[in-house]
Amino acid sequence: MHIKASVGRGGKNHWIDVFEVQFLLNENMHRLSGIDFLDTDGDNGALTEKAIVTYQKEVMFFRDPDGNVGPNGRTIKSLINTAMRDPFSSTIKSNSIIPSDVLFPFFSPPTKDYNTGMRRFGSRRSKGKRLHAGCDLYAPKGTKIRAMKDGMVMRPVEYFYMGTSVLLIHHGNFIARYGEISHVANGIKNGSDIKKGDVIAYVGELKFKSGNTMSMLHLELYSGSGSGPLTVSGNKYRRRGDLIDPTPILAAAAR
Repeated sequence: MHIKASVGRGGKNHWIDVFEVQFLLNENMHRLSGIDFLDTDGDNGALTEKAIVTYQKEVMFFRDPDGNVGPNGRTIKSLINTAMRDPFSSTIKSNSIIPSDVLFPFFSPPTKDYNTGMRRFGSRRSKGKRLHAGCDLYAPKGTKIRAMKDGMVMRPVEYFYMGTSVLLIHHGNFIARYGEISHVANGIKNGSDIKKGDVIAYVGELKFKSGNTMSMLHLELYSGSGSGPLTVSGNKYRRRGDLIDPTPILAAAAR
């Protein structure tokens, strides 16, 4: 399940559920006629409802679309399935490295599936102008983040996004960018040696203009074959060319 309550016409429209549906609609926008990319603001309005109706008409072939996305209904399931078949999403593979000795970065599973919706690698961002460069692992603010493998901190902790920070660690045969953290653990600094399983940081909290908040670890992986800044322009991910899809690596990680 990816939403807890109904979204759209006559729905309960909790902001986090609307936020999710808006992302899924944007991922399917190339299938819809006469609809512009939505602002992913968690606010159900006329444009969001119009997009739901158009999706139900043009993709699901409803004769009488109701403009409502239920938490276990046909529309949410279809949105997820068609988004995952998006031919314009992820083209980056991770077959260059699939380490067998990697640890999952949380002690417990994330609160939502990182393989689907707006959390997955390659999902659309910035109204379709770029693709998601990592996997988002949802967890409560302050959740402990552990090192996926032995390594070394590559640079001082830096500002990242919407009030959160990022920690960069070289793990030998890959580089991990632990993003959207609140702060690092005691003793973690530039040049620190890290052991697999060490608590290195804590999940941060994104703060939206509306006053709503969301907490997660944004995880990016790189093969280490590139050089220079990790955030760049010139490609759909806006990331350095050695970016890796973390999904199969996370799936193979020890829990």
